[in-house]
Amino acid sequence: MDEVYPQKQFIEASHVRFLESSGARVVPIDYTLDNERMTQQLENINGLYIPGDSKSLVGSGNFQFTKTVQRALKWAQDHNEKEANHFPVLGVGYGMVSLIKSQLADDDHLGTFEARGKLQLNLAQDPKHTYLFDEYTKD
Repeated sequence: MDEVYPQKQFIEASHVRFLESSGARVVPIDYTLDNERMTQQLENINGLYIPGDSKSLVGSGNFQFTKTVQRALKWAQDHNEKEANHFPVLGVGYGMVSLIKSQLADDDHLGTFEARGKLQLNLAQDPKHTYLFDEYTKD
């Protein structure tokens, strides 16, 4: 399947079901669109999910996907600064890697590492005071 991705676009059904289970309506966006058509599509949705099932999408030599993610993220940042409605962007797996790579001048910083044991997550602040969790209660 990895060798097919650059020519064809695909999202796993499990990703679609995951998004739909939270009430989202999934609208696929072609990452080969020009700037004008990409902007038109982004203006007609209310969030962006970037799946990451294929390393070939972010591998060396495939810059089109990362450049498209960069354009979409820039649009979302501009939108979030100007509009009252927040436009969330979520990258999962290699989708998250594409978000990171889209913000780096070069991706030599993205090496591999071997995790040893469990790593503890230390939050910088109380989650109740963050954008993501501020409206949640213990109920």
